[in-house]
Amino acid sequence: MDDTGTRNAFQLLTECVDLLELAASSFSGMIKPPVYVARPDEHFEYENPDEKTFAILRCVRIASDFRAVMILLEHGHVQQVGVLMRGIVEFNMDLDVVIGPYLVPETKNDVDQRIAEYFSEPSWNFRRILEDPKKRATTPRRKTYALIAKVLGESVEPANPYQVRQTVKALEEGYSGYVHGAYEHIMELYDPYDRRFAIRGIPERIWEWMGYIALNLHQSLNCFAAIASFFGLKDLSKTIFEKRRELEVSRAYTE
Repeated sequence: MDDTGTRNAFQLLTECVDLLELAASSFSGMIKPPVYVARPDEHFEYENPDEKTFAILRCVRIASDFRAVMILLEHGHVQQVGVLMRGIVEFNMDLDVVIGPYLVPETKNDVDQRIAEYFSEPSWNFRRILEDPKKRATTPRRKTYALIAKVLGESVEPANPYQVRQTVKALEEGYSGYVHGAYEHIMELYDPYDRRFAIRGIPERIWEWMGYIALNLHQSLNCFAAIASFFGLKDLSKTIFEKRRELEVSRAYTE
């Protein structure tokens, strides 16, 4: 990372991630801490989790994933960045779902059901998987697509839920090849000049991927600012929006 512009852009993205981490920590302090549960498997869980709990958990995961993204990006491991970005896109959409009832009140019942399903999903461990290898029942992503379509399809003009749903799905699938090791994605690692695979990273693609990261950071900053507002953290929400505006005019976002 020799170019000054690249270093400055990397620093700005890191500052955005720092702010997401600060926000996630602040959000988690707004509700009662989880409790220790000894049986059947040792773990921590929240008592009576609700939409706020769901939003906080998504924010924690987004902040953590972006932290890992920056570490991988610094060394040019863009394939692995793509894997994490797939999850971040999904988690951002989940936050859009939580925010939905504030924009379109008619979606509240659907959102409540989605969140109830999430917290009722069965727990798992490796022993249990070996004993019963059937895939765990989880909420299908199509339900989330439908909710996003309801929210955005009603809150933007002209309303077109189908187009919104297809756009949302395409955003997730754009990174899915990195998760599943698609042929064309793995071949991005091939260096035709050295005639080998760049297993130690592709530094020359760092700038390109900064743009992808900036776009998804922009969405996360929007979501986190909204969540901060819902928690009554007005100063934090304002700070996040200000950082989002700084990101919008940066080279990483515009080029």
